[in-house]
Amino acid sequence: MGFGSGSSGSLKDLERAGSEEETEILSNPSLLSSGPGSSSVSTSPPSQVQEDTYNFEKGAARLYDESIFGELRVKDCLSFLGPGFLITIAYVDPGNFEVDMQAGAQFGSSLLWVLLIATGAGLLVQILCIRLAVTTGRHLSQMCRHEYTPLQSKALWILSELAIIASDIPEVIGTAFALKMLFGIPVTAGILVTSTSAMLFLLLQQLGARVLEIFFAFLVGIISCCFVAELSYVGDHVSAGDVFAGLFSFGYLKKPIATSAYIAVGMLGALVMPHNLFLHSALVLARDKETDPSRIEMRTIGEKQEFHRLNTSESGPSYDLGKGADKRKGKSGLPVDVKQTKLVVFYGGLESALALGFSLFINVAVVIVAHSTVEGVSEEEKQKLIDQPLQNAPTMLKNVLGTAAKTFFGCALLASGLSSTMTGTLAGQYVMEGFVDFNLKPALRAFITRSVAIVPSLLVTIVAGESGSEELIVFSSVVLSFELPFALIPLVKFVCSKKLMGPMVVKGTEKWISLTISVVVILANVFMLGSFVVSAMGHGKMTAGDFLLLAFSLGGGAAYVWVLYKMLTKDVEQHLRTVNPTRFQELSKLSVGTS
Repeated sequence: MGFGSGSSGSLKDLERAGSEEETEILSNPSLLSSGPGSSSVSTSPPSQVQEDTYNFEKGAARLYDESIFGELRVKDCLSFLGPGFLITIAYVDPGNFEVDMQAGAQFGSSLLWVLLIATGAGLLVQILCIRLAVTTGRHLSQMCRHEYTPLQSKALWILSELAIIASDIPEVIGTAFALKMLFGIPVTAGILVTSTSAMLFLLLQQLGARVLEIFFAFLVGIISCCFVAELSYVGDHVSAGDVFAGLFSFGYLKKPIATSAYIAVGMLGALVMPHNLFLHSALVLARDKETDPSRIEMRTIGEKQEFHRLNTSESGPSYDLGKGADKRKGKSGLPVDVKQTKLVVFYGGLESALALGFSLFINVAVVIVAHSTVEGVSEEEKQKLIDQPLQNAPTMLKNVLGTAAKTFFGCALLASGLSSTMTGTLAGQYVMEGFVDFNLKPALRAFITRSVAIVPSLLVTIVAGESGSEELIVFSSVVLSFELPFALIPLVKFVCSKKLMGPMVVKGTEKWISLTISVVVILANVFMLGSFVVSAMGHGKMTAGDFLLLAFSLGGGAAYVWVLYKMLTKDVEQHLRTVNPTRFQELSKLSVGTS
């Protein structure tokens, strides 16, 4: 039995013949023990009933261990495309281009291992998001509201909103740079113009989810093709050996350590953004079409009970994707069978793997092209590329695009900034809905977020100039890295809780890998903070300001680690019966066999 495998005729016959019986079963799941087609009181011997009926209690353990690969179908896999590629936009936005170019210009290929590890960690995290949503019927921000106290939940909400604003700063500055390249608009004026991007969001909203996804993929593909094509011109400046050494020299940081650690943490924050965790878990529920039972051939009423559509109006996303979108609001056809649940997670994970693999290739290409470019120019030009890599990026594409490099890169940068803005708006919708159960119109939401992000962007550009605005992009990526654990740790905590996940709980090696990723992110942030303090104090005799800096850094770092430790070790108090009663009733049939 697989997705999209049945004929419409057989399904209609089943529905006509068993509608009354199905209604009775759905209202009283205990009748399943009597088997399909039987009355509420079974006259069959217990052994016969056990043979004819799908036995949830004893069948669950077998299903959990049974291979899912016999059910894989290319058509079904293609139908899951969409959410993963929307998430990938955050992996190739202006913030990524900025830190990648700075990494390549200053440290060559030595930091490529950060891209490899961060992308791999990001893939696992996205799969955990899918697993949480498909199993519980709730996305991450909703789970945080259920699990944590009102004060903790509000604090996480504020941190999440700050992360979304921090992620929007590179989009603001990148879009302003693009407007300067294309139309000669000054950067300060371009920053103000970016506030109108909400109107474009309103237009695309009316076209539907699939059109939105195709549009985003097309925009990101423009710049990707340019950088990949430029790889053919790197010549002798960057060898294949240098690239492989950079990819697998885990933990190696070139001197100055503080600067390379700062760039490395910025690369991590630019890749694995906190808002993506909230967004992906919500998109899985928002576009859950192929798991709807009306698309699946059912052989028995018992099996139809396993896949019946859940009435989860509370968890249904408030954001209407437009006329072309699925209109079945409040219905998330979540599979109850463990095997089919694993299949949905696998399809979603496969799509994410393809999308993130594509983004890894692009980011590596950007680093290599930046490295190759600075190797072939004078020291003065090299310093200019290091100080303002995003504005001087057309120089890196001159071999492929020639005199048109500025126009093409400007279009690509504009596309990247706009698409990232839209996904950030979607994430903000779900974050606000999940944490505080409050909704705003998408255009209003985009306008508010953009207005807040404009303030620091404009101030820094006026005070420090255009090079200062590029430094702000890197700084915002570092802030995102510090924010990441506040989304990552709740996610890991939830998926590792059997109270919430039942038979789909993350355990064993996967659990320890997830915990290790969380700890490594925290330690990387603390290490970067420590190296920055040591570098700032390394000028000789310590002054009163140095002591204050040291005390603030030690206190802040200790508080940061302590808060995250308490979040990680906090017991999961809410049971799935509280979070989603309907889902609990279904999964409880399976958890008996896997406890």
